[in-house]
Amino acid sequence: MTYKYKRLQWKYYHCKNDKISKYRNSLQCEANRYFEEKELHQVNRRKREIKIIISLTSIPERLPYVQYPIRCMLQQTVKPDKIVLYLDKVRVSEDNIPGELLQLRENGLEIEYVEDLGPHTKYFYALQTYSDCYVITIDDDKIYSRTVVKELIQTQKKHPGTICARRVAPMKFTQQGIPYPYSSFGEFSDEAVHRGKNLLALGVGGILYPPHCLEHMEKDINVIRNIAHNNDDIWLKSQELLLGLDVVKAACIGQRDLPVQGSQVVALCKENHAYGNNEILKSVFTHYDLFHFFTGYMWSVDTKNDIIMRRILMEWLTLYQMNVSIGKLLAQRGVHSVAIYGMAKLGRLLQKELEDNGIVVKYGIDIRELYDTLLPVVKLEDISDPVDMIIVTAITDFSALKHKLLQYTDCEIEMLENIIAESFWENI
Repeated sequence: MTYKYKRLQWKYYHCKNDKISKYRNSLQCEANRYFEEKELHQVNRRKREIKIIISLTSIPERLPYVQYPIRCMLQQTVKPDKIVLYLDKVRVSEDNIPGELLQLRENGLEIEYVEDLGPHTKYFYALQTYSDCYVITIDDDKIYSRTVVKELIQTQKKHPGTICARRVAPMKFTQQGIPYPYSSFGEFSDEAVHRGKNLLALGVGGILYPPHCLEHMEKDINVIRNIAHNNDDIWLKSQELLLGLDVVKAACIGQRDLPVQGSQVVALCKENHAYGNNEILKSVFTHYDLFHFFTGYMWSVDTKNDIIMRRILMEWLTLYQMNVSIGKLLAQRGVHSVAIYGMAKLGRLLQKELEDNGIVVKYGIDIRELYDTLLPVVKLEDISDPVDMIIVTAITDFSALKHKLLQYTDCEIEMLENIIAESFWENI
């Protein structure tokens, strides 16, 4: 590897955000020149206590480009012991594999022809064949940093037995464990280490699976295809939850990995959006009944009320843009009269939406004295008039509040954020 390329890559991965564009363009040009030189290295040949396996898959349309991430793995500061490329045994044979890719077998690449499982091909076979090794999965369309393996191995040593990823998305849930839409998750963009059961490891940045971690995962190919054919990240998250595995984000900025030029003509992410990550999220959580893992979880994580309120407002706005009305949905459920617990901003917004859709808001419930609303407002202990539902808009511990409310009423009690989340899932 040329000194200039190494130097540029280091600057790119360590520069401040306002310098990213400058170094990205320079690095992309230098990478193209470097790959034309075809400087090749070997995998590790020394004895290791636990071997490191790189696993990836590709499709026929991207075979001309897959040599680049493989060569990035050959250039790692901590070298892998083997690189395995899994290809569809029906659509691919040695006759239609580019010569440049076949030549990499001399440097430690192995090509396996298997039954195609879409993106799941990347990990499914490797985790079973190399169950006693570190298995690192990567994508077939990225130019990776030279320190991918080092970053993941270092993270694993500090957090043994966890799933280690260079890119993660913090999943968001209601207090009753219902996930918010996939698009609301976001992604950590700092170099800090993060750990939690609500973190979704994103395969695009590289993920390390420690030995034997998913030995007891679901191996029924039909189940995988039926509920999560086009998203391996979400399905793997379900298995990690069922097996009690935390996800840890490595101390790096994985988002800066460059795309291989020309490889995005056929991109799985386009298929994921077409089929819908939200549909897959719903299918996986329902199939494995994962909701209980996060009941009350976000209340302990998001201790600042404004974080929760922003999330509720954002998803409420999303429903509005989808022409979905909470009032209409409640009416369909047979709710015709409600009381609102918490008559601050959320409570008043909810009152208007419900009344605009013909639902009677009989009164509000609030611990404060409120004089700027025409709606009757009572204290908790003064609840008397029965309603179909009490909707809680207050940002508080819902389970504790519900327990209190049930001492004064036998009405159905729901939290606003839960109604919003359920409304979203019902309209996917």
